[in-house]
Amino acid sequence: MNKRTAIKAAIGAAAAVAGSLVVAPTAALAVYTCGAGQVCLYQDYNYKGSVSVVTEMGSGGPGYVADFRGHRYTNGVDLNDSASFVVNNTNQSIRLYEHGNFNNYKSGDWFDVAPNSQRNAPSHVNDKASSISWSPDPY
Repeated sequence: MNKRTAIKAAIGAAAAVAGSLVVAPTAALAVYTCGAGQVCLYQDYNYKGSVSVVTEMGSGGPGYVADFRGHRYTNGVDLNDSASFVVNNTNQSIRLYEHGNFNNYKSGDWFDVAPNSQRNAPSHVNDKASSISWSPDPY
């Protein structure tokens, strides 16, 4: 084997290994299905990204979280100012607020999610929610 053929073979082998690493399929992440009676917040629109189940909104919970700091998604990322999609599988409307303590100390935006429904956060509140409660204006 001459030098040129050996170099081509080495380059071809390296390219094959590199190519197989790049195109190797990754394991698909299972999408969490928000259960009955749960409120789930997702990092990205349309059930995408990691999820945080807001247990305080489930049966027996207080029905609010005044501050999302300290709450995390399943991937460890802080929930505060990062939710983009909401699933409300309870029988009550919920309201997400732009600021902690339900906007009590700062003026801010909010949005409601009807019972047993889901929605993307509107652009004015996307990645800004900091607290949640039962909606004061039920549908």
